[in-house]
Amino acid sequence: MREGRLGLSRAVLARLLKVSENTIFRWETGKVKPDPSSREKLDHLEKLCDLLLPVKSSSEIADWLERSNPEIDNFRPVDLIDSEYGRRRLQVLVEQLVKPPQGSLAERRAMAHYMEHRFSHALKSIEAAAGFEVPVVIHSDFIAQRLAGRAAELPEIIERSFIAPLVKALQAVGADSVGKAALLHGLKKIELGGDERYTLSFIQGVLKIGIYATSFKADIEGYIREIQKQLESVL
Repeated sequence: MREGRLGLSRAVLARLLKVSENTIFRWETGKVKPDPSSREKLDHLEKLCDLLLPVKSSSEIADWLERSNPEIDNFRPVDLIDSEYGRRRLQVLVEQLVKPPQGSLAERRAMAHYMEHRFSHALKSIEAAAGFEVPVVIHSDFIAQRLAGRAAELPEIIERSFIAPLVKALQAVGADSVGKAALLHGLKKIELGGDERYTLSFIQGVLKIGIYATSFKADIEGYIREIQKQLESVL
């Protein structure tokens, strides 16, 4: 094997496989071969990365593999690589990420109506809070699928669970000139309800707020602080 084959660094591979970086180096240089168990894990990781690379960067894949996931009982995806049952379950999860269901016609219509009639106003609010024009993407298919049966509520849920907390968090981060400058320099894009739909993350300038990250929380102030903390920990 060679470094980069999976799109993951030597350090990440070592952490995922619970071996030393030196062991990874020796595998890469051909000095030793992976034992059968490690070889099996490597093969499965390669298949997963092949599926995910079209929709995620290498750093996003590493983060996804090591982050607890409510769709698999809050296990980390990497925890499932040790068993055949876990690997089958993980394969299904990845396939759902790459080709997610779209939701019913009613939810897709509600999303289309929101995007046509209300998103422009929401975008202006986000840009005003950030202090500049930041690209914002709403992954409508994921949201429509996750809110099946709630088409009538969908616009209000988006405003309450995504837009309003995001705006307040951006205002908090940019409350002074230092914060405004940090946002301008470090925030490159915002994605709402996308493939990382269970996470709140800020990686390589991209703030992602997933459908499960919101959990339609009653503690909105706490949720705003979570977004603010995620931004300020990186900016």
